[in-house]
Amino acid sequence: MRRIRRPHRGFTLVEVLASMVIMGVAFGVLAQGLASAARASSVSQAYTRAMAVAAGKMAEVEAGGYALTQNITERVEEDLYDFDVVITPMQTTHKGLFEVTVEVKWLLHGNEHKTLLTRYIHEALRKKT
Repeated sequence: MRRIRRPHRGFTLVEVLASMVIMGVAFGVLAQGLASAARASSVSQAYTRAMAVAAGKMAEVEAGGYALTQNITERVEEDLYDFDVVITPMQTTHKGLFEVTVEVKWLLHGNEHKTLLTRYIHEALRKKT
């Protein structure tokens, strides 16, 4: 009786190793993409918080909480971030009109970031407390 030879089923060792290398490279690229996305998300979150701090400080200036005659520097500490806030009022050529700039700085991932918010405020229109 004659034996019928069947083709071998399965993968060769070379095929298995090649697929493992391809999967390893793909997972490495995927991990880098996720890390990059997480970093971008934290930068965006910090920028959003900084703008909220700047808007809050500007509202305090508009409400009369700060004098328009001097620069103010203060530190705002939050759960995730510490912000350095500088409020700079500047008299314009029009009487009673001030250009007020709120600068917010913070450190994230070893880099300093900053944002500016500038408005014109007339002294007569400020809310008196």
